[in-house]
Formats: sequence, C-alpha cells, structure tokens
Amino acid sequence: MLGRRVRARWAAGLLGVAISGGGLAATPASAEEAKDSESQYSYMAKLDIGGQRSCTGTRVDFWHVLTAASCFADDPAKGFHIPAGPPKLKTTVILGGLGGADLSEKPARVEAINLVPRNDRDVVMVELARNEGYLSPGTVPAKSDVTLARFGHAQDGEKPHRLQTFPVRLGQVKDTTVDLIGRKPTDTAVCEGDTGAPVHKQTSEGLELVAINGPSWQGGCQNVPATRVDDIQDWIANAGSNFVLSERSWDDARLLTPGYFMGQPGRSRMDLFVIWKDGSASLFQGNGNSDTGAPFAAEHKLAGSGSRWKDARAITGGRFTDQGGAYGTDGLVVRWADGGVTEYTYLDQFGTHDEKTLRAGGGDNPFWKNARLITTGRFTENGLRDDLLVVWENGSTSMYTDIHSKGLSGWKQLSKADKTWTDATQIGTGAWGHSWEVDRVLVQFSNGQTTMYPLPDGDKGWEFPNNIREAGSAWKNVRLMTTGVFADAQYRDPTDALIIWNNGNVGLWPRIDREGTHGGIELVVNGSPR
Repeated sequence: MLGRRVRARWAAGLLGVAISGGGLAATPASAEEAKDSESQYSYMAKLDIGGQRSCTGTRVDFWHVLTAASCFADDPAKGFHIPAGPPKLKTTVILGGLGGADLSEKPARVEAINLVPRNDRDVVMVELARNEGYLSPGTVPAKSDVTLARFGHAQDGEKPHRLQTFPVRLGQVKDTTVDLIGRKPTDTAVCEGDTGAPVHKQTSEGLELVAINGPSWQGGCQNVPATRVDDIQDWIANAGSNFVLSERSWDDARLLTPGYFMGQPGRSRMDLFVIWKDGSASLFQGNGNSDTGAPFAAEHKLAGSGSRWKDARAITGGRFTDQGGAYGTDGLVVRWADGGVTEYTYLDQFGTHDEKTLRAGGGDNPFWKNARLITTGRFTENGLRDDLLVVWENGSTSMYTDIHSKGLSGWKQLSKADKTWTDATQIGTGAWGHSWEVDRVLVQFSNGQTTMYPLPDGDKGWEFPNNIREAGSAWKNVRLMTTGVFADAQYRDPTDALIIWNNGNVGLWPRIDREGTHGGIELVVNGSPR
C-alpha cells in the first residue's frame, strides 16, 4: 500500500566485521543463478538518464532510489559533485515487475524529479514522481553472502535488463570507499549501467545495504572501489524528508490541521492536512525518524484545484473513536461556507471516510457561519480528542462535548462576547509536557501575544492566563499556526507549534510548556529547506 514507508535495513558496523574477519568468504553464484531468485530483488531499479547513460539503483522507500551521484555529472571522470534539484536530463527510473527483476516484464517507469546529493562521497538520493503505484522492496531469505547486484552490460554479453548477482569479499576500507574482491576480476568490474549498483548482505532480518558501485565512466569495464553507505544511515533516512515542505509555496496554504491520520501515537509524528488557496488539498505524512528538522516524510495530494475543499472555512483534526481506521486513528471536522458542519471519522492518504453531517448547511439559520475558529481537544473523561472548541465572530466561546456520539447537542458556553477573543487569530490544544487530565488551550492573538489557558470552570470565563509570548513579539507575524506532535514521535500528546509566517517561511517550536517557548527551528526559508 502506498502510505506505508518500506525501507531496506542499513548495515551498521558491517564493514568493521568484515575487516576483523579477514573478509567474507565467497560462495558460488552467477548471473544465471540470479534468474532463479529474481523475486528477492524487487527493490532494484534501473535509471535511464536522458537516453545517454544508464545506472543501477536501490529503492530505499516509496519515493526514493539511492544511486551514484556521478551518474548525473556532466563529466563523471572529473568528479561526482552535482547540484541539488531537478536532474538536468530527463531521467526515467525503471522498476521491476512483481514477477522478478527482469525489467522487460511488467516494468513501471517513473520520472525522477529531484536530486539530493552528498558532498563527501559519490552518493545521491533520487526522488520519484508521486503519481504511480510502486512495488514494495522484496523480502530476502537469510544468507551470509555479501552480494553485488547490477543491471549493466556484463562482459559476457548478458542483456542489460536482466539482473546479475555476484558474491564478493570486502577488501580495504577507507573513509568513504571500500574495495570489492570477486572470485575473478570480471565479477567486480563496473561496466556501462553498473554505476550505483548495490552491495548487500543478507541476514535473518532481511537485506542490509553496505555500499554502492563506483563510476564506470561509461567507457568499458573497470574495477573501481565501491562507495560506502553503511555510515550515512541518518542522512539517507532524512535526505528526502528535508525537501518535502520546501517543494510547496507556503504562501498558498489557507487552512491546516494535524492528526494521526496515517500513523499511530508513539510510533510516528502527526500528519498535517493542508487546504491550499486554489481549493486543492494535501496530506503530509508524519516522519518516524529522529530528525527534528524533518517532521514529514511525504506529501500525498488528495484533491486538485477547485475541489470541494475550496468551500471549507475552518478545519480541525481529532480522534472520534477508540477503534482506529485502516491506517491511523484520527479524522476531521469541517465548517463549510454555507454553515454546514461535517465529521469525517477517518482521514488518510486515500481521502476522507465515514462522513457524518453534524449540521446541515444552508437554510434560514446561518448560525454556524459565525464559527470563526475551531479546534478539538481532550476535555472530557473518555480521553478522546472529540470535544469541539469554537470561537465565534462576536468573541464568545463554546464547547461541544463528545461530538461523535452526541453530535452538536452537547453544547456549553465557556465565555460571553469579549473583544479579547475577537483578536484571536489561531487556537490549538495540547498537554504541553504535563500530565493534565484535560488539555489546555493555546491562543495566538493578532498583536503577537500567545497565551496558554486552562479550560474555564463553570461560568467564570477564561482565567489564569499564562503568556508564552508577549504582545509585540515576533509572533505578530504569524499567519497560520497549528499545534501537534511534530518534533518527537515518542510524544503522544501535542507539545509543538508549527508556524507559517507572513513571508511564507515555515518554523517549528518544539516542546512548548508553561514556561514558554524554548527555541525554534526554521524548516523552510525563502522556499529552501533548512
């Protein structure tokens, strides 16, 4: 399924083991034997770069292939340094069919749209266009061989679309490269199309990636060192993620809300649902890695311009049942332009599910057209984020409890009309690093003041404000703000604020609490990742 990120295992410390053991012994294998086990290698990819050269790659998740940066260099003989961004030449990535690694059978051809190179070694992450269905990397049986797998032109005339595998030993290890030793020199010779091919170890837990083939310079078959990837695991995991937000112009974001739409609390960070000014909608998938500066793994485009989402006027994510959907646990509440209010019990990468009308739109009663800001919170005993907090146009505030079971009948006024709340521009809820039984509300005002409130008790209104940003602060330049779990997947309750500034930059303020903010991270600056 498309939403589930699948990744080959990285070989931590594998090269050190090989050195101390004097190398890994080779066992008989050949290009012919690869035909009998092709289904093991469905993670393999072949790259056609402008029809001028070809390379081999490794699929490391649904959106990215790892290969050699020199594949994209103007002159690979002069070095591997290339600029980040779209490839200069149209690049097609060819993925094998379910039946195996013969690319002449049921290939999927996907365009490469972005390159993320490293500067210290011959490695690049190739981002794939996201309008195709992809195959998941295959599960590899347990073996102890270290294997070189490739699609290039073999010296014996093997067709380039047929996978070849060769057992190798690991020789001299340097900072960024490692020598490969085969049974005979031709086993490790890099021919045209072999650049970027993976060297892997098979274990009881699956595939471990050790290195990738160095450049052949497209000039015959040569023995060259392979490029190490065992020591850059974090970079590989995060390289694609760093570009997810910067591929969008955040000046165009109109509404946004977080939720566990595709993931589970404690396993991944919250996803982010965004409605754009042209009426299109996207779901940004929360990341499971440890990089605070890469909160999202991928963008899933849910609707094109002019869709029904153009009529949404306020949105909020929430958890409305304790069952969970096919992927995540959370859904969405929408206040529409005609005053209608809809609950979608679940939202995921395929759209909305289990629609429930909480309030019909149109008619003579425009009451809900006056709902200016909405957010869900955990304010009642069931522990779900299914209580709806509303800020009305006149500055009054209300709460509707347990909306999934009660609809909009569980109404309670929290405060009467008050000019203070007419100046509120954004609201969110969270635990803010504490074990409160109910959430507290974070309110951002037009003058830059940002205040944390406990829920009102009785008819006393909003008491005990705790300012985390004072009036006149830089937060007066906030255009959109939402609160959620964006910095650390281990947190289950919202503690972070994601901010879209008036200039289109995107910032993240992790682990806000009663003491205030504790430093922010700029995720997108002038359209570029941090």
